[in-house]
Amino acid sequence: MKKNKMEATLFCGCGIMFPISKCTSVLSVLILSTLVAVGDGTSPKVFTMPGETCGYTVDYGDQFKVVSQQIPHGEEPERTSYPPNVSCTIIFRTQPGKRNFLRLSNFEVETSRFCARDGLYLYDGGREVSENLLSANKHALCGTTLSLPNYFVSTGHEVMIKFVTDGSNNSYRGFMVLITPFTEDEYCSGFTCHLTKRCITMKAMCNSEYQCEDGSDEPPNCHLLNAGFRPSCAYCHWSLLISSWFIIACQRLLAGSRLVPSLCTTRL
Repeated sequence: MKKNKMEATLFCGCGIMFPISKCTSVLSVLILSTLVAVGDGTSPKVFTMPGETCGYTVDYGDQFKVVSQQIPHGEEPERTSYPPNVSCTIIFRTQPGKRNFLRLSNFEVETSRFCARDGLYLYDGGREVSENLLSANKHALCGTTLSLPNYFVSTGHEVMIKFVTDGSNNSYRGFMVLITPFTEDEYCSGFTCHLTKRCITMKAMCNSEYQCEDGSDEPPNCHLLNAGFRPSCAYCHWSLLISSWFIIACQRLLAGSRLVPSLCTTRL
């Protein structure tokens, strides 16, 4: 009895797989994914407003988190709010050639006309002038109905944040702003956001903070990555374009781990 000769085609990498032509009605696909050890993401450095950094410039970081200080509110110790009589300004400066992506969340600030009582000012650059405000209405942000999350992008490598409150009715929870420097270079040594193609620090991946607009820096398998492993070729997608009479037999094997029992035979 003549045995059929088995032909094997090996493909490696994250590119587009070249066409494979077989003369039989069965196509077996074995996907071997090598796992490499990695650490989990790193949380951004936190700056509190007001705090000891007010009035200073923070230089050359790769991710920042700015939050309003929380103090007990009245006779309800479990409830907190930001303090009164605040005037705090911090400039964040990253490397020249980079820009800053700002993600605003957890926003609850007293509402007033033109935010004249309490307000959060986001400036594009290090100068406190109204034309540099990142908000569309060119004044401070306040209120409790702001669509969240809200995004802002600087035109240069500096942004300035200013938080101002008056002496009354500060019964609100305040804000949180994530500042993530990025480049738009074709070659990225960090992590590339899928939607915007912005290149951010690899430390932002799986650090429980959403620093890409599409959330691609926090994929569903972060619990596996944070356990110490990740695929060496993340987000690869191969499509098989074959005739309807083919049968696909496929099996997925994880190197260095147990064999995943996903052998399948599918008629198309």
